[in-house]
Amino acid sequence: VVLGNGTVVEATNTTNADLFTALKGSQNNLGIITKFDFVAFRQSDLWGGTATYGSKTVPEQIKAFVEFTKNLKNDPYGSLIFVWSYFPSIPKESDRIVILNLYEYTANLTGPVTTYPPPFKGFAPDSPIGPPVANTLRVDNLSSLTGELNSPPELSNLYATLTMNNSVPVLNEVTQILSNEIEYYGNDTFLQYASILLQPLPRLFTDRSIERGGNVLGLDRYEDDNIIYQLDLAWNGTQNDAKAHSLADKVMGDVTTYLKSVNALKDFQYINYAYEKQDPLGGYGPSALGKIKAASAKYDVGQVFQKLVPGGFKLAGAGSGNKYKR
Repeated sequence: VVLGNGTVVEATNTTNADLFTALKGSQNNLGIITKFDFVAFRQSDLWGGTATYGSKTVPEQIKAFVEFTKNLKNDPYGSLIFVWSYFPSIPKESDRIVILNLYEYTANLTGPVTTYPPPFKGFAPDSPIGPPVANTLRVDNLSSLTGELNSPPELSNLYATLTMNNSVPVLNEVTQILSNEIEYYGNDTFLQYASILLQPLPRLFTDRSIERGGNVLGLDRYEDDNIIYQLDLAWNGTQNDAKAHSLADKVMGDVTTYLKSVNALKDFQYINYAYEKQDPLGGYGPSALGKIKAASAKYDVGQVFQKLVPGGFKLAGAGSGNKYKR
């Protein structure tokens, strides 16, 4: 790690251990990492791809998603992202809501895969969800599977995020909130799409991190399984920026209000999805944020990464609160 004064140091579990822990989640606040030592493992091709469904499958999709998250501790090789998307360009008489599930199974496979791997049985064609209307499911390498997920480069994008309980009623409601807000815009097609992405955040992830020295995300506060909620809006033209930001403010405010009303909102905000008005470093909690600030005071005495390195979320504003926590 190159520190603010130009010194190069190592950070490991045993050398500068406080810096090692604080770097894992603090973004660009402590130094420039120029070398990583990784533990490598052999990996075969993966089973995965995308599967597309109609909106009528949402209730069964959410039930299966909640069960998938609960069972990750039994088979941690499964990965699933549930994507609820609204496309205004689709004719109104058709179904403008599309469900896209992103599946990956990372267990080393031998021989052909003729059915969904065990963690995904709740999404198989013979499940209550039924078969997808289209899919790209296959056994392939990682770069091929991730390459099909790229977004169109010419669009403006906005992300915002929250973390919530893994609960069927909760997930049903947060998807319905975006659906209700979209109706307000009627046939105004300034949006290319409006999406909600749901990703499991099981306690298993925290336990594995603690075994390897921990981090400053503050997830050790939670004994239960949780879900990362990501709002993703895409639109054309800067003339529509205000509309998109207004929609994000309304959706995130309504989701936050609902989650607080049922005691399902967690403070953690995944920093890579956080909106500029959010406070992901503060969302780690006072103890974790204190570790980052202590490392900054110790390893960046001149505060180079606070004063001379713009961008990202800075420590000066951390802990000031999430705009949507009302």
